[in-house]
Amino acid sequence: MTMLVVLSLATGLFVGLAAWTPRAAGSGSGHPLGDPGSGWIPDVPVEFDAAQSERNAAITTAANGDLYMAFETGVSGSRGIYFTSSSDQGQTWGVPVGVADGPSNEVNPSISQDPFSGRVFVAYALGNSGATPIHDAYSDDLVTWTDRTVLPCGVLCIRPRVVSEYWNGTNNVVYVALSGTLSANDWNMAVARSLDHGDTWTWYESGLGPADVRYQPDIAVQKGFDGADRVFVFYRGGPVFPGTTGYLEWSQNHGQTWAPRASWLTNVTAAPSIAAAHDGTSLLLAYNTNPPQVAWVHIPDPKDLSLPQGTMDVLPMNGTQPALTADGIGSTIPAIGGSYSLIAHDPTGAIFEVAAPVTMTSNADWSAPQIITDSAAVPSSAWPEMTITTQSRNGTWFPAAAWTDDRAGNDDIYYSTSNAFTGVGPINVTIDTVPSGQRVTLDGATRFAPATYSVSAGFHTISTPSPQPGAPGWRYAFASWSDGGAISHVINVTANVSYVATFGTQVLLTINSAPGGVSGAGWYNLNAVATIQATSPQPGAPGTQYLFSSWSGDVVSGALSVTVTMDAPKTVNANWQTQYMLTLNSARGAVTGAGWYNDGTVATMTVQTPQAGGTGTRYRFTTWSGDVNSVLTTATVTMNSPKVVTANWATQFLLTLNSAHGGVSGAGWYDQGMRVTIFATTPQSGGAGTRYDFSGWTGDNTSPAPSIIVTMDAPRTLLANWQTMYLLTVNTTYGRATGAGWYAAGSTATVALNATEIPSGGATWQFAGWSGGGSGTSGTTTVIMDGPKTMVAMWQVKPFSGPVGTLFLGLLLPIILLVAILLVVLFWMRRKKKGSQYLPMQPGQPMAAPPTMQQAPPMNPQPWTPETPPPAPAEPPAGPPS
Repeated sequence: MTMLVVLSLATGLFVGLAAWTPRAAGSGSGHPLGDPGSGWIPDVPVEFDAAQSERNAAITTAANGDLYMAFETGVSGSRGIYFTSSSDQGQTWGVPVGVADGPSNEVNPSISQDPFSGRVFVAYALGNSGATPIHDAYSDDLVTWTDRTVLPCGVLCIRPRVVSEYWNGTNNVVYVALSGTLSANDWNMAVARSLDHGDTWTWYESGLGPADVRYQPDIAVQKGFDGADRVFVFYRGGPVFPGTTGYLEWSQNHGQTWAPRASWLTNVTAAPSIAAAHDGTSLLLAYNTNPPQVAWVHIPDPKDLSLPQGTMDVLPMNGTQPALTADGIGSTIPAIGGSYSLIAHDPTGAIFEVAAPVTMTSNADWSAPQIITDSAAVPSSAWPEMTITTQSRNGTWFPAAAWTDDRAGNDDIYYSTSNAFTGVGPINVTIDTVPSGQRVTLDGATRFAPATYSVSAGFHTISTPSPQPGAPGWRYAFASWSDGGAISHVINVTANVSYVATFGTQVLLTINSAPGGVSGAGWYNLNAVATIQATSPQPGAPGTQYLFSSWSGDVVSGALSVTVTMDAPKTVNANWQTQYMLTLNSARGAVTGAGWYNDGTVATMTVQTPQAGGTGTRYRFTTWSGDVNSVLTTATVTMNSPKVVTANWATQFLLTLNSAHGGVSGAGWYDQGMRVTIFATTPQSGGAGTRYDFSGWTGDNTSPAPSIIVTMDAPRTLLANWQTMYLLTVNTTYGRATGAGWYAAGSTATVALNATEIPSGGATWQFAGWSGGGSGTSGTTTVIMDGPKTMVAMWQVKPFSGPVGTLFLGLLLPIILLVAILLVVLFWMRRKKKGSQYLPMQPGQPMAAPPTMQQAPPMNPQPWTPETPPPAPAEPPAGPPS
């Protein structure tokens, strides 16, 4: 049954082939065991040592057509990895060379060659229990091996598989796939890659996080039809060990990133195998099922493998442990298509091989199976995995396989291949170079020119590495072949022939620059003019940069861009001035001085203070902190490293005190949180008879007290309130008056006399009324205080009443008249006596006539306050006796 899988049928058809039931296989191939008749040569013992156990062979084809093999040998607890090769298509094998044979067990080898450089890679596990790091050993001469750690693996890691790209020349990437266990049902798959031909490795790990199984990966590389460089990994997995689901993962950028894994198959019961067509046309998967059958999946033009696609079926014969390869192994030519070859164990234990074109579409495309092992062969059941490669012989590709065999009662390595052998003909290919002495390569074998190779008739590949080193600063770059071919090309050898590779001389321009930032370094053709340039400034560590200053060495200049004639290797030094950044941090701005400074200079920083904030808010500079500690608004720092300085600020709030009459203190700017005492001085003068008494604070604080404390947690505004007061002045000549003093504006004042009749000077003075306000003669009155007031009590002599009074007045008037006449006479006589001199009055001498009852004596009112007793009235002159 053949199943064509397309994207539209993926759902329900490929749940890893969950819906597919394999058909019953036939009973066998129908071919007898052993040779002759199988089409394969008799089994060749590669390594046969009764005292040692050799197993787990890995085989590949070199660029020159030789066969390379790595295998594991030794006794339990002391196993090592060895290498051998064959240059006669596997009929004989060289003496094994130790690759890794230390005190620990080195096991599970895998082998590959970079066909461009000729470097051979052998990956292996260092140990078979506990922490088992994965290593890679590489060799350029097949004798000396350099060992590198691929993955440290602090857990058990097993079964590494190594493969090299073949189409990218000096940029070929090498990959190693492996699996490692964290616990019984937690296995991760990893792919390591090397971009420097095996010296250093980085890796991608699949399965981090989830506890599941990703086990026994196989790996292949391919240059796709679309030009993409792809890496494919096929492994078994599932929720529990060892896993029976077939998964694919792939990368389309040299393993830099990987697409999410895709579940393709179910019933995968042994280590799966994968092969990629050398020309990019297809991908082939093979795996074991239960019951033991070999299932295969052919994927044309593999790009996106997220959904199952292509053709799948099972081989018509039962089999186990399939291993795959494709034509073109060891060749750098991506155009090779050809066939896939598959080997597997049949039910008797023998090994059979089938082949199909890389464009296959069904089981009918497979060749008839051929048994490749002798009748005496006993392929190991304990170490059943096999290895297969292809080898070109006169342009035709043939499969070649190796396995672990127990026919001698011990594990040994055996080999076989299709028996279409070719001999080495007496044809010489001579390759020379200009200048002479450069390296050349024919079929992967590298020699120094002039070199002569003896080859068979047919197609061969010649190439030369480029560039090639000369004396220090000199090298030689490939220019052309004498036949006009590319640097690596196929030649058809029919007779002795010579080829010449011509190289151009190049010299090295070296530019030394500690911080980088220069361009123009590199190789130039001899006598070419190179331009060198510096980009300035160049960043350094945080807060550091480098300012270009000059060129020195073979060029002396201060210009950023200069030219130099490359008539020999040149070395130029770029010189730089180190600069450091002064960073000024300020939440309120207002700082100057930040920027780049030359190393060792003194930088000055300043700050403007205060800085305005919102209404009633400002910020006061307090200190510099960080790399400078100072309270000065202008400070300096020596720039011997990057400096960070912070301007610190105190928040201030404005305390506003409003007062219509002044007299308040405490207004101004205060630091946030300060407790400020404000004070109102009371009373405040307002002019004659007017003053203002403090009545209380209102606004952001309310209090009747003239002195209070205000907490400055925000801008504050307070109003001082005042009561207008007017002075009431009360004057009286006689007696005492009450009510004088200060009164609130608009209030009513009451004024009173202690008596309305006061005897004085022999007379009785009677209150006659108020001047300046008030009314009535009762002695008590009120007045509205709408301004300063002065009130005067008016008095008069109380008149006599009855006959006595009349008599008194009748007698008094003549007396007064007589006294007045007498005074006039005396005055006139004195003046006459002194010659009209003025005769002054004697002290106490009265001049005025005695008052009458209708006339009050003269008044001289005095202001009076409650604290000062009123002045006593003047005694009137003594009247006549009554």
